[in-house]
Amino acid sequence: MPSRRANFGTMIIQLPHRRARRSPLAKSFPGMGTMLCLMAIVFAGAGCAGEGTTQPHGEPGRTIVAGTVHNQAGTNVKASLSDTTLQTELDADGRFHLVLPMAEAEYLSLRIGSEFTLAWLQPGDSLHVDVDAAEFDESMAYSGNNPDAANFLAAKFLQIEAMSDAVGNPYMEEEAEFLAYTDGKRDQLLKDLQAAQVPTAFRASEEREIKLEWASERAVYPSYHRYYADAPDYSPGEGYWAFVEDVDLDNDANIQSDNFSLFAESYLNEVAATSLADEEAGRSEKALKRMDLIGERFENPAVRDHLLGKTVMNYMRYDGADGADVLMAKLRASGGKPETIEAAEEAYNGWMAIAEGEPAPDFHGTTLDGQRVALSELKGRVVYVDVWATWCGPCRGEIPFLQELEADFEGDSRVAFVSISVDEDNEAWRTMVTEDELGGIQILAPAAWDSEVVTEYRIAGIPRFMLIDANGTIVSATAERPSSGTIGETIRGLLDAQTAFRVPFLPDGC
Repeated sequence: MPSRRANFGTMIIQLPHRRARRSPLAKSFPGMGTMLCLMAIVFAGAGCAGEGTTQPHGEPGRTIVAGTVHNQAGTNVKASLSDTTLQTELDADGRFHLVLPMAEAEYLSLRIGSEFTLAWLQPGDSLHVDVDAAEFDESMAYSGNNPDAANFLAAKFLQIEAMSDAVGNPYMEEEAEFLAYTDGKRDQLLKDLQAAQVPTAFRASEEREIKLEWASERAVYPSYHRYYADAPDYSPGEGYWAFVEDVDLDNDANIQSDNFSLFAESYLNEVAATSLADEEAGRSEKALKRMDLIGERFENPAVRDHLLGKTVMNYMRYDGADGADVLMAKLRASGGKPETIEAAEEAYNGWMAIAEGEPAPDFHGTTLDGQRVALSELKGRVVYVDVWATWCGPCRGEIPFLQELEADFEGDSRVAFVSISVDEDNEAWRTMVTEDELGGIQILAPAAWDSEVVTEYRIAGIPRFMLIDANGTIVSATAERPSSGTIGETIRGLLDAQTAFRVPFLPDGC
């Protein structure tokens, strides 16, 4: 099931995370946003021509989702199943119509403009969405031949939002208070589910997801609490991880659950960090340890294969090809599914094309006054690129640090700071750049998540920072963030090397 949890650290794009400005956690804590990290293929897929209709009519073998959007801010509609994404455009009356290729019941993530919602469908269902884009979650209403599950999910999110608002940021709470909060939330959602008139198949699936979401929240608490409560030395109390015994680790359905993936990744991270506490382990060594733990703690071959593949793919998402060769070797030797290995190989080869020392693929964007700016036009300068969006909480959290970095290099024409937004909402971007007086070269990507900067640099989550040298060569396609405190030194090192290279040759004796 796609998660609608706020993303902490990076907005993962293929998952239907909420816009950061609307998240119950991110709106109070701008640095929030998930570590899954929203963030691993950008929405893409076969296009469907839009057709207007007021109510879909299901047919055997045809699963239909259609709708009417009032006060729309964007026109694009994308509907994503586990392995398929279809897209269309709203017509002049704000209507859309899609026919989905469904073989079994599953969750559907529906993206309308910049907003997301979740539904649940069975093959042959017809579902109609009616929503006011100005009050997206509050106005969401479904009708059709089987709308009860979708309406339950819409009400569930509002319930979760109210619970989160009541406590603020739960990850700042002490351990006992946090456990009481997340246990109470799980119990209330299960109670609501049991009272709801929903299909039996959905009830079973949703009960599993509620329990997995509870497990994932418990699994991420240690790392989130260290960060948000400024408690770097925090360690969970004795018996904290006993809850893992209550998680059905080897259920085949886990493969389709984002909540399970977050639980497993966070749990394995904590166990690996504890076992390597006395070693100077790098990120690839930690990932290797996680792969070892997967083999030890998960018995279902399909679940093991899924987690091994995700470990390698997630590593490359944040670190690129650097250090990924040893992970790829371990994955190849795992005896996993050919399609898992092939997908990782494809990703690895793609990352190798933008590894350190490779020519930087060109991209362009448009400034506030309509001027076209391309990366290639900045050759001769060190370029630090920030890929961001106004709705991304972690992106906004980096802005003060980026402004400090820009101030450190003020007046140095050898450096260019480029911020390229992947906003679909042009006005939101223009307003923020203007009102917040953002510096550097501010440009808007021409096609948002379908733009060349996203595709060429394999961007699946934001913010993403990249560093290009004066020769137009990639230094890092996954550069340190401004908040790291180290990127300024890296840039100065490039400038010093550039200056040294340009010193004229002096003959002996001079």
